[in-house]
Amino acid sequence: MRAVFTSLTLFLLFVSSSVPIERTADFMEKPPCEITLSSLDDICGEWGGNLQIVRLFKKDCEGHYFIEYKLRTMDCESDPIIHYKRSDFDKTKVVVATTADENLLWNCITELKEMSDSNPNFITHSGILNRAISSDSTINLRDYPSKNWRAFELLKESILER
Repeated sequence: MRAVFTSLTLFLLFVSSSVPIERTADFMEKPPCEITLSSLDDICGEWGGNLQIVRLFKKDCEGHYFIEYKLRTMDCESDPIIHYKRSDFDKTKVVVATTADENLLWNCITELKEMSDSNPNFITHSGILNRAISSDSTINLRDYPSKNWRAFELLKESILER
C-alpha cells in the first residue's frame, strides 16, 4: 500500500511540474489581485540569508497595479531565531506598476518555471529558495536549491531606479 501511495505521489508531482504556465487570454482577462515573488539567499548557510520580495498588487483588488520591493538583510553573527521573528524590513519601496514591470514580472515567472523544471530536486541543507505565488493560487512555483534568478534581478533594478 505504501509503495502504491509513493508511486502515485511521485506521478502527481511529475505531472503537476510539467504543466506549462501560459499567459492565456482567460488569465489576462481576470489576472490575480496579487502576485508575490521571493528570493531567499543562503549567505548564512542552513540558516538562510537575505530575503527579497517583489509584490505586484491592486489595493482592494481594484484600480491600478502597484509594485513593491522589500529587503530584509540577515546578519550571520546574530541569533537566527530573533532574525526570523522580525516583521520589519530594511528596505521598502512601492511604485505604480508599468506595463514594462508587468512584462518583467511575467519573465520572472517563466524563468522560475524553467529553472524549477530543470532542477534535479535533491535534498540539501542550504541553498537559494526562489518562489512565485499568486493570491488566487493559479501560480505556485518553488525552486530549491535554486540559482541566480536573472529576471528577478532585472525587475528589482527597474523598481529601485525610480
